[in-house]
Amino acid sequence: MKLPEIIRAAIQLSQANRTITFDQLNGLIETEKLEPEDIESLFAALRDAGINIVEAMNASPEVACSFCGKREPEILQLIAGAGGFICNECVQLCVGIIATQNPDWLDQHRQFLTTLPLEPKS
Repeated sequence: MKLPEIIRAAIQLSQANRTITFDQLNGLIETEKLEPEDIESLFAALRDAGINIVEAMNASPEVACSFCGKREPEILQLIAGAGGFICNECVQLCVGIIATQNPDWLDQHRQFLTTLPLEPKS
């Protein structure tokens, strides 16, 4: 497997949680003799794709808000984004900041919020 194929395979392997282990990477490159600059290119490509390289995967990864650091059990809800998570408390804080700096914005969006179902569907 050549370097571009290794990069594609590593990105595909890490799609679920944007993380790949060193063991998984070694499994992808064990048959290839990569030069140091190839390994640097591989790491750079993974970093550019937002993929973290870790020693080992946790059996049950504990996610946290990327802004305040609170863990899932401490808050009501976490919203996943491309590179992290934001909790409901940080969203509320952001809405407050935007509303303070742009008072007209809140009135426009308050109508939208009243139409949203806030109870989980049965």
